[in-house]
Amino acid sequence: MDENNGCGEVDYLLQVEDSLIEGVSNPVLFVVVLSVTFLCGLVTLLCRNEQYNIHPENQEHVRAVRQQLQSESQEAEPAEPRQQFYTDMSCPVCLQQAVLPVET
Repeated sequence: MDENNGCGEVDYLLQVEDSLIEGVSNPVLFVVVLSVTFLCGLVTLLCRNEQYNIHPENQEHVRAVRQQLQSESQEAEPAEPRQQFYTDMSCPVCLQQAVLPVET
């Protein structure tokens, strides 16, 4: 009789633990829902078209600054080229020709 009583308690404990979907535990469901939510948010962030709108009150200021910067860049004399201490333009990391080498 003690053996039946012990098995009955185990069966009862197994039946008490309810899950939202039979055969899948609640923590697994939580992780799946969290993962899908994160991936949907990431896809939304990456796929939306980002447009930089300038507030109407600032459009004139932005235009003036852009015009000033453009005129300054046209008036500036070309700077003399920097002295290069190297002639080898091969990249030791990618093993190809260096496109934008940086002197360190």
